[in-house]
Amino acid sequence: MPALFKELATYASDNTDRNTYNIAYHTSYHKKESISHQKLDLLIKSLELSIGQPWVNDSEWDNIIPDIIALVDMMRKYSEHLVKSNTLMAAIHHNDDSARNSANNSHMFRVFGCKEDDLNDQYRELNDAILQHGFY
Repeated sequence: MPALFKELATYASDNTDRNTYNIAYHTSYHKKESISHQKLDLLIKSLELSIGQPWVNDSEWDNIIPDIIALVDMMRKYSEHLVKSNTLMAAIHHNDDSARNSANNSHMFRVFGCKEDDLNDQYRELNDAILQHGFY
């Protein structure tokens, strides 16, 4: 951990019993939250505003600023990916054409309940169809 973070009260202690970050990490429930394009854009703008502040010119920030700029770049690329994916999925959803290639569509087999003696006969059509394909 960079020395700059060690100066912050949250990360100051190496003792896991006293370090408030470790206490919160080990005792709380962590739920992975979905992030929207709008929220990601707000975070990007917030980081860009932060690195433009005068206090960033202090020498202790020299090691962190390039990483923050790289993070902003990654976030921007991910945000663009979200927009492209959403646009593509919306186009597929509202399209009348099948999203799948019709040659790859699945085959449905209806198998009625049967006695144990008739089991092989009931599943013969399904078994033959599976054996005809190289993958299933």
